Amino acid sequence: MLSSKRLHLAGSPDSLTQNGSASLDNFRGCMKKVVYTADNVRLDLVELAIRKHDLISVHGKVLFNRCEDLRSSQPITFMTENAVISVPGVRDLGSIQFQFRTNEPNGLLLYGVGIDGNNGIFIIEILDGFIYFVLDLGSGLTKVKALTGPVNDSSLHFVTLEHNSGAGVFTVDRKPQHYNISALKLTLKGELYVGGISDNRKVSDAIKYSRLNRGYVGCMLHLVVDGGNVDLAALAMEQRQEGVGRYCRSSTPHCMSQPCHHRGVCQEGWNRYTCSCVNTNYTGDTCREGMSKYTFDICLYTCVCVCYF
Repeated sequence: MLSSKRLHLAGSPDSLTQNGSASLDNFRGCMKKVVYTADNVRLDLVELAIRKHDLISVHGKVLFNRCEDLRSSQPITFMTENAVISVPGVRDLGSIQFQFRTNEPNGLLLYGVGIDGNNGIFIIEILDGFIYFVLDLGSGLTKVKALTGPVNDSSLHFVTLEHNSGAGVFTVDRKPQHYNISALKLTLKGELYVGGISDNRKVSDAIKYSRLNRGYVGCMLHLVVDGGNVDLAALAMEQRQEGVGRYCRSSTPHCMSQPCHHRGVCQEGWNRYTCSCVNTNYTGDTCREGMSKYTFDICLYTCVCVCYF
């Protein structure tokens, strides 16, 4: 006999922690006439939800009495560190989820400003290959490192953040990290930046918590904010972001052609390469530009005078 205390329809509060399911996403689409029957009990679940019956609780954005053509947004690729997409209308943030792929060790995935302006930040970023959640809404710094290993392995990774009444959980690839803060809500100033920070925005001093100000280069897909799907490709076109591609794929290696000069070290990136000019006398994108040199002989010196009174 099958028994259960709770039934979830079309998904669960956290599908990543559900045993026996290989799917990372909750269902998106239409359902009609969902009936639960057991012994002499017969429940029309959709009808009960419409009537807001005490037995039923609805989470997220659910439309009743109509069936719409729901199209998932296209995956996108941030091709340069300067590309950034602004998502408007984000204030009381309760949940967020997205997927990404990259082989880059550093990058700012999401950035938001708290309602107190320079005193508040919301950050999800990759540092040295690991992913972090950084939050300070005026009540002190909270920094959470995901329990996963390095995420710059070109594999698809799934990130969720749930926050309710001062408690939250930051989950990456089915591994949750819990946190507590005094703020009941993640109240932002109204915009969420994806892939970096807009050039025309004064960066808060609190960004020092993240140790870098480097845009994200890689793929991002299925961004959902408070149950609503965000069409990043459409926003990129609307905001005329030329450094964003409407696809998610990796290219062939670039370093095989040895693009770095003067013994510069080539490092593979996401659909690009970078040259490390450390230990060379050159600089520039491909270590071709000579650095200025200063020489001192015995006739040149600096004199420091220390006087006593």
